[in-house]
Amino acid sequence: MKIAMPPETMFPGRVYGTEWSIENVAHRVRSKAVHGFLRGVDLREDALYRRKCSARHVPSRCSVIFTRDNVPLNPKGYHASICFIGEEVYLPWNDEIAERWLAALYGENRPRVRSYGSLTSVGREKGVRHFMLEVDRW
Repeated sequence: MKIAMPPETMFPGRVYGTEWSIENVAHRVRSKAVHGFLRGVDLREDALYRRKCSARHVPSRCSVIFTRDNVPLNPKGYHASICFIGEEVYLPWNDEIAERWLAALYGENRPRVRSYGSLTSVGREKGVRHFMLEVDRW
């Protein structure tokens, strides 16, 4: 399924090959996430931030978006969106690899992270799952 969006607002992020470990890529997206927020006010600004905080890791066949969410009327926190993708198709969920990603993204806070399914039909079709570590303040 193709979704019509201006090219600069698509957020596939950087593609990382076999020379990158899950932990190295998680470190990079975490470091990019701390330089902004998902605010829910300006769609273009949010899309550009998501793109900065996105990665596709070829060895694990995983696509990850890791953001700091500061959207009015929603919980504040560190939000990860994860799905599995091959060259041209979305793949079934892989618990083992997803857990490696979550441990790398959240570290010692992993037990406090809550998960939920995708809220959109497009996300459900792609097998996207979401994870949130809520915070009281930034």
